[in-house]
Amino acid sequence: MTQLIRLATVEDAPEVMNLTLRAYEPIRELNINFLAATADLQLVTNNIRRNLTYVLEQEGQIVSTVTVRHPWNDPDQFSPYPFIWWFAVDPLYKQKGFGYEIFAERDHDGEKIVYLRKVLDETLYRIIENKEPIVSN
Repeated sequence: MTQLIRLATVEDAPEVMNLTLRAYEPIRELNINFLAATADLQLVTNNIRRNLTYVLEQEGQIVSTVTVRHPWNDPDQFSPYPFIWWFAVDPLYKQKGFGYEIFAERDHDGEKIVYLRKVLDETLYRIIENKEPIVSN
């Protein structure tokens, strides 16, 4: 089985939107107001452009997605730290470990790569080591 984790492109937006809407269908049925549950193509496209949106492909099909938001991209953001924004697994692939996989550690050409933890941790380590100020309002 061929599996690939990569950054999403704008061309992925329709597939990411369809996956997200299918994954959040139970949320809509409960009438819970959650942005990802009612996302349209423009919202998904903007999300991909403004944030780090990753997709996990299985045999060329996107089966999971997660977005990391950076507060410096949005001055009205409530958190000074990067955080997980949207996360979804295609309902046809749930309970098969694909959600876990998009967060998991990998070995790539002898170098340890930790996809989302690396993105989040590098920023937090710079703050902890006092190399970046903590932004507060």
